Amino acid sequence: MRNPLIEESAEVYVRRREYLTLHLFYIVGLAAFAIFLWPARGFMYFFRTETIPASFQATIIIHVIAVTGINLAIGLDRLAESQIIRYSEWLERTAVPIRVLFTGKIVSALAHTFFLVMAGVPFAVVAAGPAGIPMRVVAASEAIILLAGLTGRVAGMLISHIGESRYVVRVIGSWVFVALFFVVTVRAYPPLNPIVAVIAQHSEDALPGANPLLASGIPLAIAVTTLVALYWISLGRHRKLAERMVHNDS
Repeated sequence: MRNPLIEESAEVYVRRREYLTLHLFYIVGLAAFAIFLWPARGFMYFFRTETIPASFQATIIIHVIAVTGINLAIGLDRLAESQIIRYSEWLERTAVPIRVLFTGKIVSALAHTFFLVMAGVPFAVVAAGPAGIPMRVVAASEAIILLAGLTGRVAGMLISHIGESRYVVRVIGSWVFVALFFVVTVRAYPPLNPIVAVIAQHSEDALPGANPLLASGIPLAIAVTTLVALYWISLGRHRKLAERMVHNDS
């Protein structure tokens, strides 16, 4: 069975100039940072001192911020907005089942986020090269970036949906999310902060035997799951309200 939401997303992501431009600037920007921040010292210096070059840390931090920010903006439907069918149209004027709408949005979000993460992997690998950073560390960092990106994407989708009927949510929702996710978590719960989480994957201060991927990956996975559940509940409530209005009118 074809999913109209997946078809809509594929059409927008692949053919719309706004998204093509976004993808181009994203990749070129990461490449420029990786080259600009390339360490002046050779490989053997970092090998002898067992230190992590600032170029790798900066590249990973920029990557997680870019992926999360882009996903939040796309979740909010801020790009090619005129080409995206609003939630009210799907839920109030069509008979598309909630599960189809939900599945289409989530699958599209997962696929596009995975694409953004994978597009940045080569630059993380290049930045890791001078210090001989193991690929497992790069993979762990990219896994955190994927989870952070999904958190931003689903949060944006939830804000966009609620914001169609509550303008205040649409205006300040994204700012509240950014403040909570990137600022408040630094003190309140560091493992949930995406920047702290990616740094922890190659931190020299990690405790022996500790698994930094699980320490941050599990809280981020719980955050994504919670947002997905809230998104499902929000869509369901919207459809029930629409059906009730139709019933009252008849």
